[in-house]
Amino acid sequence: MKLTPIAAACAAAAFLAGCSSTTSGSPVSPTTDKAGTSSASATNASNTRWDPCSIPDTDVAAVGLNPGRKQVGALGTKFPGWDICGWMSDSWYELHVYSTSAHTYEEVVHNTTLFHDPQPVTVAGRPATQLLQNDEPDGCTIVFDIPTGPVQFAVAPKLSAHQGGDACAEAKRIAGVLDKDLPAK
Repeated sequence: MKLTPIAAACAAAAFLAGCSSTTSGSPVSPTTDKAGTSSASATNASNTRWDPCSIPDTDVAAVGLNPGRKQVGALGTKFPGWDICGWMSDSWYELHVYSTSAHTYEEVVHNTTLFHDPQPVTVAGRPATQLLQNDEPDGCTIVFDIPTGPVQFAVAPKLSAHQGGDACAEAKRIAGVLDKDLPAK
């Protein structure tokens, strides 16, 4: 299944909205934070404790991604409690790295609206969870439990890809190389 740009934006919004609920049971959405005070904006500064867009261009290029094809946010939109940065490869896939301070690792890993088949993995000596994506059958996400909040590496085929590869193997490979750019264990 290939997502159109509009469908991808909707999927990103659903991802951000569907990750969890607050401890009171009220949903956290892209238009409200836990306090219910913020709205989505393309102009917000980094709103987590670690911004994936801080990964140096040289490291991005070293894993086979194109630093010149960097996208901040979900299709250019930032959401309260989330920082998102994406890059296209020159081959079949794209990578999006998500960081949040609004959700816990457990909330992300157990979000059955977005993911299925959680599997424990170790990447660069860090324990993580590998998740298959519900909206992209050829996609894969690796989630790390970082002290600053969960960090996710999501690999999926590009819209233009005629053939893909193993998204989980690619996500693990990329996360292993970019491990040095993540906050301390």
